[in-house]
Order: sequence, then C-alpha cells, then structure tokens
Amino acid sequence: MKKLLLLLLGSGFLLISNSSFTQTLDCTITASANPICLGDTAILSVNSNPLETVYWSDGSVGLDSMQVHPTQTTTYDVIISDGVNSCTQSITLVVNNPQINAGQDQQVCAGSQFTLTATGAVTYSWDNGVTNGQAFSFTTEGYYTVVGTDALGCSNTVSVYLDLIQPTASTISPTACNSFTAPDGVIYTTSGNYTVVIPNSAGCDSTISINLLIYNPNSGTDTRTVCDSLVWIDGITYYSDNNSATFTLQNTFGCDSLLTLNLTINKLQTLNAGADQKICKGENVTLTALGAETYSWNNGVLDAIAFSPPLGTTTYTVTGTDGNGCTDTDEVIVTSEYCFEIPGALSPNSDNNNDTWEITGLQNYPNVIISVFDRWGQKVFEGTSTSAPWEGKYKEKELPTADYYYIIELGNGDTYNGVVTLKR
Repeated sequence: MKKLLLLLLGSGFLLISNSSFTQTLDCTITASANPICLGDTAILSVNSNPLETVYWSDGSVGLDSMQVHPTQTTTYDVIISDGVNSCTQSITLVVNNPQINAGQDQQVCAGSQFTLTATGAVTYSWDNGVTNGQAFSFTTEGYYTVVGTDALGCSNTVSVYLDLIQPTASTISPTACNSFTAPDGVIYTTSGNYTVVIPNSAGCDSTISINLLIYNPNSGTDTRTVCDSLVWIDGITYYSDNNSATFTLQNTFGCDSLLTLNLTINKLQTLNAGADQKICKGENVTLTALGAETYSWNNGVLDAIAFSPPLGTTTYTVTGTDGNGCTDTDEVIVTSEYCFEIPGALSPNSDNNNDTWEITGLQNYPNVIISVFDRWGQKVFEGTSTSAPWEGKYKEKELPTADYYYIIELGNGDTYNGVVTLKR
C-alpha cells in the first residue's frame, strides 16, 4: 500500500506522495459484445480508481467506459496512469458484415418459371413473396430485394432487377430477287405469306409474319433522243445514233437486268451570227443570226433589232435553238469608234496648208459643240458641226503662237478633249 505524508498548512493540508511505494494498475478492457454486426454499438469498459487517469486511443480522457460504432474491424488502445506508473492494453473489436450475392440483373420471359437464389448468409428473406431457391411464376418487372442473415445474426440487403420480356409479333414485307432467306433460315423462292417463330434471348417466342414478293431478272430498252452526244450509263460518250449498245445493271431487288440503248443524235451545226462590223460611235447596228429557229443574244441584244453599241470593241454571242431543242453558239465582233479627225496644229499663214483648224467627220454628230481655250482658261472659239473652222483668231484678232486646249462635246453624253498648237 502506498505511504502518504500529510503536512498541515494553515487551514488545509498538502498530500505528498512517497515514490518509493508502487501500486499495480489494471488495464483490462472488456467489450459488451465482440464481434458485433455492422451498424451496432459496443461498450468498452475498464476498471480504475479515482486516483487513476484513463486515456483512450480516440482522445477520450477520464472515462471508465465509452460507446463505439465501428464500421469495420477496429483496434482500440487504453492507457491507465496514476501519475507515477501506467499500463497499456488493446482490444480488437470485430465488425461482421455478411456479403450477400443475389446474382446479376436478368431478362425473364413473362409467365415463365424463374428461381432467385442468394448466397453469403444462413437465412434469406425475399420480398414479393419469393422463397430463396424456389421457382416462381414471373409476372412483375422490377427490383427483387433479399435480406440475408448469418450465424451471428448480422444481416445485409441486396437487390436484383428482373426485366419483363413479353412475346412479340411483327410483320415484314421483304422483296427479293429469285429467293429470300427468312429469319429462321428457311429459303423461299416464290411470293407468298409465311409465318416463322423465333425464340428471343429471354426465351420468349417472337412470331414474324412475312409478306414476300419475289422478283425475277428482266430486260428493257433505253430510248433516247439527244443533241450532239450522250454519256450513257456504261460511261461511254456516243456521238452518233446507236441501237446495239447493252448494259447489265442490278435493280433495287438485286436482279440483273439487260438494258439495250436506242439512241438518236440530233445536231445543230448551221448557226451563223454574221460578219464582224465597224461603225462610228453613235450609229446603230443590227445583229441577225441564221441557221436555227430561235436566237438568244447576250448583253441585252435582241435578234434583228437595231441598237447603239458602246465605244470600243465588243464581242456578242448568240445561242441558237432548233426544232429538236438542240443548241449551238456563235460570235460576232462589233467595233464602235469615233469617226472624226482632229488636226494637232494650225498655221494661218495663207499658204493654203493648215491655215485653219478643221475637224472632219462631225456630220455624224449634229449636236456637237467645239470649245477652244487659251492657257488662262479664256474661251477663244466656239463652233458646231456646221460652223466655219477656227482661223486662230479671237474677236477678229490674230492670237499668238501657243498651245490651246479644246473640248469637243458630241451631244450624246460623250466628251473628247486635247491640245492644238497654233504657229505663226
């Protein structure tokens, strides 16, 4: 027994421990149950006196007993100390969780006999009125749940899904060439109505009604009337009449058919757009094609209708169509240009050589206005297609040698300008 020394200090006393005395500590751990079922509670207990301190491995201090809820087999440690001595003890609490196997999800034919068998426990309790390992008549699709209990009274729950498969009936209407192989492997060579029964993966019979059409190989003629040429289904281009070419093709039913070509080629080779033309700017031109029945010109031109082409060189294309609908094209070039001549200089010295600035060809432009300006922009002459030519004077006075600038307004929206040199 430990010896104690008491010293009186005032109204109290001091307890002094004599370390030369030892005491035997008891760290024995007891469990209310071991093993336990998953989800159950166990009480772990030790014996200690008020002068001893209990330390549990989960961090609890000063408890002689505690409740634990392990989810798997777990080892618990305890340390008991009186401040001088200590002891350590461990206990392993076994958690029992039976592993129940109810099998895989399955497809089951409606009305058939089926057996559900679970394993992994001692006793089994199924819902839906099912008895483990005994066949029952399957009519309800869904999850079937079993509770399995082992020898220790621990239980676990699992489910299996049973998919209800009904017998089916369908109708097909195939077409085939020469013969048809039905889903049950039977080969039919004549048209008619047939019935086959095929078990599906769940053991349910599927009834198939067959409305069968059998086609046989045939032959025919491809009659064509075309213009110029034909690229036929054999990939060959034909440029002349042909009634002997053949081609073997497969129809949509897989039957070989012999096709013979009966070809007539029409050609349009006489189209003529006419000769190329040159005209003065502002003049009209008429384009008339020959050799077909109808004509279509580009650039908005109408056959045999006069029009005024733009300045410059323009190519006009005509498409002619004959009575067979065959077409051909031809071209004509029309050149429109200014048809007047503008002298670059005048020398009014009475030698009868370039004494005046006379523009030729203006008779094609009755509304023309001719203006001449000096270097300061002063208009020194204005004339028309019928007025007298410029003599190098302004208000009857001779103008000096210089370059003068002219503007010719043709009266149709076109303007022509340049420089004329006056020499004295």
